[in-house]
Amino acid sequence: MCKGDRLATDTIQHDLDSLRQTYDAAQQAISDGERSASRWTLVTAAQIKQITNLLSILNDISIPDGSPIEIEGRDFSHEQTIVSEKAEAAAIRLPDKQMLGITYGDDLLACLELLRSTDNA
Repeated sequence: MCKGDRLATDTIQHDLDSLRQTYDAAQQAISDGERSASRWTLVTAAQIKQITNLLSILNDISIPDGSPIEIEGRDFSHEQTIVSEKAEAAAIRLPDKQMLGITYGDDLLACLELLRSTDNA
């Protein structure tokens, strides 16, 4: 996304406000003993922090409008959560994506480049 899009910034702020309200209600229910803590509360706390950081960048007047903004750590997905839970229940150890990239990344890229080259067509 690019900094300076007022509509996008306002939408993100509105979404953050809604998320905080839901999170605060869940935390109150946990404190009152009405429900137990869940992975959702852990993930949501991290999301609130990340969105808050994004908004501080989008509202920073020292960063020029039009600057591209990219957030790190956007690897959460509900699908991955489900896969991880099922793998854990079945006693299956999933490989760490970062380790795969570090260990095999250069070799894999070299192999793909070799396959793409016209000399090997």
